[in-house]
Amino acid sequence: MFPPPPALALALLHLAAATPLPGKVGPDPQLSARVEQDLLEGRWDAARAAVERELACGEVPAKVRADLAVLLARIAVDRSEFHRHAPREAASAADRALAAARDSGDPRVLATALLVHARRVFFEALDDPSRMRAAAAAIREARAAAGHAGDPRLEAEAIFHQALAEDRLGRPEAARALLEDGAARARRLGDDFMLSNMERHLAGLDQDRGELARAELGFRQSLALREQAGAAAFVPWAQIALAEVLAERGTAEEEQRVLLRKAAQLGERSGSLRAASTASATLARRLLAAGHRGAARVAAQRAVALARRFGAPGDVRAAEEVASRASTPGEP
Repeated sequence: MFPPPPALALALLHLAAATPLPGKVGPDPQLSARVEQDLLEGRWDAARAAVERELACGEVPAKVRADLAVLLARIAVDRSEFHRHAPREAASAADRALAAARDSGDPRVLATALLVHARRVFFEALDDPSRMRAAAAAIREARAAAGHAGDPRLEAEAIFHQALAEDRLGRPEAARALLEDGAARARRLGDDFMLSNMERHLAGLDQDRGELARAELGFRQSLALREQAGAAAFVPWAQIALAEVLAERGTAEEEQRVLLRKAAQLGERSGSLRAASTASATLARRLLAAGHRGAARVAAQRAVALARRFGAPGDVRAAEEVASRASTPGEP
């Protein structure tokens, strides 16, 4: 039996799918819509460049500048978690955004900045679990601010992250109640991508308590919703999660491999390098378990290359460990 994927990868698979916040942000609705789609499709650098161009256009009122600072922080946090690991850059952007939002006096801008900050703390807590209570408190503050601002979409997103923190703190039933509430809100909003996140993590809770058939159905629904939403940067995580539950059920070995290959390809193509590396490493484990050492070695080497491009030391070490096993004759 092989060891499970790294703890952080499991957290991302079942607990912490960081997603772009879905509410409109910024003074120009066309800019907001374009950036939202860029974030879903993995064009983090293009999104950042578009916002920076807006900031460079002559005199920008303080309130608009705060809006744009928050949007830049959102991009930086997502980019660091999925495309290129840069936690210091993300933390700096989130801190600047929060300061600007407080100065703006706009409740919605402040609520968005608080949630960006909370998500950044949550991601850090995945590496340092002692920070998870601080992350949960930050998320609760963001949810309260979203309610005060009267932004139902932002409040639903805060509920989603509150559920993730509750589960990490060992309270899965509280997490389930929050996710069910969030799913109902996402349906009322007509937001397929948000609903996909709720469904995916409800499926993860089902998987955790051994309800594998129900979990498989939930993961399939989540994958279909993400594909429907055009969320190319986040589809690979849904494919990996589905492959994992199929493996746990001991069924559909070929479908598992197809899903993982597709996840690796789409992750690399969309710039979601962490997903691509995770998919390749998981595929290598599956191939090694089936006795296909040569193919496993190729997949593991690809995982290492992708992890190095992403840049997180823990991801690189995990991929290198799989590559070492795949390259060692007689190693299971």
